[in-house]
Amino acid sequence: MLEVAAGFGSLRTCHFLGKLHGFGMAKKSRKAQEIIIGKGLSDLPFGVTQDEVEKLFGKPDSKNELDLKDDVTMTWDYWEIGLSLDFDKSDDFTLSSMEVSDKHVTLLGERLIEKSESDVRAAIAKLKLGTPTDEDGGFGFEDLGIYFWFAGGCLEEIHWSKLAE
Repeated sequence: MLEVAAGFGSLRTCHFLGKLHGFGMAKKSRKAQEIIIGKGLSDLPFGVTQDEVEKLFGKPDSKNELDLKDDVTMTWDYWEIGLSLDFDKSDDFTLSSMEVSDKHVTLLGERLIEKSESDVRAAIAKLKLGTPTDEDGGFGFEDLGIYFWFAGGCLEEIHWSKLAE
């Protein structure tokens, strides 16, 4: 939900259903999760198997397969905790990218989900990640494999992938 404060013009607050706080292990742990660019999350590194993920989170709420010319990607969605995981055939179906929509997840110590695009851009500038490339619906850093997607002017999702070795 997007709310615009009366009398303040562009002042906005965003509210999404971010529930990943403490990560997918929400019942077991309340540790805040940190995005580690190119590596994964604090407690979920890229390269883990589907079996390892299932042991942590249980069966996904949905599974989708995307068959492209040169690769196949299996996506597992955990809607309740705001986490989507991609397993690529080219990586032996190990975890290769993630997408989060939880407001408690941080990037270099900054909580960004639910912030306005201008606030996210200002925070990213402070993090000195470089110059972003604008995309339809967001912006990203191709060389770092991380993208920021907005809805209603507020950050809804962060998508990132492992970096090539």
